[in-house]
Amino acid sequence: AEAVSSGGSKSNAAEAEVAVAVVAALLRAGMAAADIGVITPYVAQVQVLTDGLQRWGDARGVGVEAVEVKSVDGYQGREKEVIVFSCVRANPQGQVGFLEDWRRLNVALTRARCSLLVVGNLATLADAGCPNWAAWVQHVRSKGLVLQ
Repeated sequence: AEAVSSGGSKSNAAEAEVAVAVVAALLRAGMAAADIGVITPYVAQVQVLTDGLQRWGDARGVGVEAVEVKSVDGYQGREKEVIVFSCVRANPQGQVGFLEDWRRLNVALTRARCSLLVVGNLATLADAGCPNWAAWVQHVRSKGLVLQ
C-alpha cells in the first residue's frame, strides 16, 4: 500500500520489495549493475528503493552502487539497457498523481534501450481515468506481458 512521507512524497514499500527482487534477479543473471536503472515518480520511493537495494547488496556482498535509482524527472535525457519502473500508486480510487502527466509517463516508459520492466498496481493504473495508462494496460494485457 502506498504511504505518504512527512514532506508529502509517496512511497510503497511492498512494491519496492518487488522492484528490488527484479533488480536482484537481473544481477544474478549476470547483468552489469551499471546497465540497470530504476525510475520512480516520487522522491520518497527513490529512498525506499535505494535503501532496499543497499540492504540486498550488503547481505550478499554484492556491489549495487552502480544501479542508478532516480526520480522520473531526474532521468530525463538518460537511458540504460534495462529500466525497472516503480509506479508507487496503489489505491481503490485509481489515483495515479504524477503519472497522469503524459510527459512524465513518456520519460518513464522510454528510458530503456533494451527492456522495460514496470512494477505497479495494474488495477490502479487501469482505473486511473488516464487514457494513456488505460491504453498501455490494454496493450500489455493483449500481448500477454503481465506477470502477477
